[in-house]
Amino acid sequence: MCNFVPLVNICLSCLFFVWFDKKVSPYFSKLLPQFSKFTPNQKSEWHARTTSTIHSATVTVLVIYVLLYDDTLRKDLVWGQSTISQTSIAIATGFLTSDLYLIITNFEGVGGTMTFVAHHVVSIFAYVYALTGGILLSVANFRLLAEMSTTFVNIRWFMSNAGYKGSKLYYYNGLFMTFTFFLSRILPMPVFYYVALHIINLEQYSSISWPAHVTWITSCITLDIMNIVWFGKMLSGVKKHLNTMSKRNLTSPDDSIAVSTSDPTKVNLKPLKVTSNEFPPNQASQFFSKLFSNGFVPKSASNERKID
Repeated sequence: MCNFVPLVNICLSCLFFVWFDKKVSPYFSKLLPQFSKFTPNQKSEWHARTTSTIHSATVTVLVIYVLLYDDTLRKDLVWGQSTISQTSIAIATGFLTSDLYLIITNFEGVGGTMTFVAHHVVSIFAYVYALTGGILLSVANFRLLAEMSTTFVNIRWFMSNAGYKGSKLYYYNGLFMTFTFFLSRILPMPVFYYVALHIINLEQYSSISWPAHVTWITSCITLDIMNIVWFGKMLSGVKKHLNTMSKRNLTSPDDSIAVSTSDPTKVNLKPLKVTSNEFPPNQASQFFSKLFSNGFVPKSASNERKID
């Protein structure tokens, strides 16, 4: 039997997040000195990501509680449901609906992509199906655990646009972003599909309709393919950053001696500038000291540079 009560909660959640994006975020964002320098598109995306951060932090806390302490779902993985497990799904579905609305009405302003549109449509359809049918809320809440990484993704964008891209905090947040993405979206995949196979073989599952079966399986596979693609892009970014740092470590801070980045065994020597007829004793001693120390390999400059 279809339950329409969750649809009301979804609508309330959607209205709240739209209100937060249009009223609350603009009010508090004006207090930031950097905000006045943003372009209209940057401001729109700032508000969208602020709303997204509120949603992801809230849902993550609720889902962790559900997975750890909700005995109702553990006792019945197919039909089990509770107020808090329904609330977490309703909040998430309402947010996805509001975000999809913002993407459609201001595609470029909020940094929309067709991948995000597809992600939101698939997620909304699956969550609405689970809520109204009262089925597999255990699976739906487990899938919501993926929101754990969204907070760090948004913080990275905030810091980048606010001028803190070269800070250590930006670097460490990037590490947390990659780690939480792997922890909440990639690592659970084998466990999830093992549990999914177990659920399908349960006696209670025999009453699940064929459309419901196809809906939750295909939606999970589709979302996981997207997660793998996104994680691949993250790893490419990490690799690019490590390559950049490696090249910097091969470059001497002294202008007179530098190691070739293409061949570390080669040393490029630049002529010393002499402003008089005599070769300055201090410069000569420093030059030959650096030249013949450590087998022609200059001291690494890694400790003298800030990590981007």
